[in-house]
Amino acid sequence: MNGKGFGPAHDRIDLTDEEMRVIGLLEKDLDNASSPSSARKPTPRFRPSARAQADYLCMRYRRRAIWLLPVAGLALAFAITVSLALATLCAAAWAVGFAALLTEIGAAFRRLPRNGDR
Repeated sequence: MNGKGFGPAHDRIDLTDEEMRVIGLLEKDLDNASSPSSARKPTPRFRPSARAQADYLCMRYRRRAIWLLPVAGLALAFAITVSLALATLCAAAWAVGFAALLTEIGAAFRRLPRNGDR
């Protein structure tokens, strides 16, 4: 046994030369495994799904989308007399504006303090 060790005497353990050699090989293998190499593939970046991207766009433009209500309402009144397809598109735009309005109202209620919280 060799008397190699660090720290206080009660923490030291005596290892044989073979045990020291094995620990050295393990440390070398761990260093090689943890070092970055060019052969490793980089981790893929997170890409949100199409639904998440659409939801993000809707939330981003919801304040502007509220203006779709009056504009689409007027366009719908005109489009009913002209074309059913155009009226359908205007109704869909009005629905998007209404959904934006409901979302904005919900966000305003969530910002209000609850139960006397300030």
